[in-house]
Amino acid sequence: MSTSDSERKNSILRSLTRHLLAAFTISLITALISGYVDLATGAEIVESLKNIWSTFYEVATLCILVLTLIWAVRVVVILKS
Repeated sequence: MSTSDSERKNSILRSLTRHLLAAFTISLITALISGYVDLATGAEIVESLKNIWSTFYEVATLCILVLTLIWAVRVVVILKS
């Protein structure tokens, strides 16, 4: 494996890691906002915690699906070049 191949692989892995971290952060912030809104509107704490987990799971799943599509396109482009 040449140096440029190694650098390219490392660049792709760093980019993927950044995307996954961004997806996790977006999911966490969305879930916490959802929980805060639940508490502010008078929901019970246990119900709010259930909603936080549910929201986090749903948004994380959506982010991972979008990332999968983005990375599928990137892999096809890389393989064609």
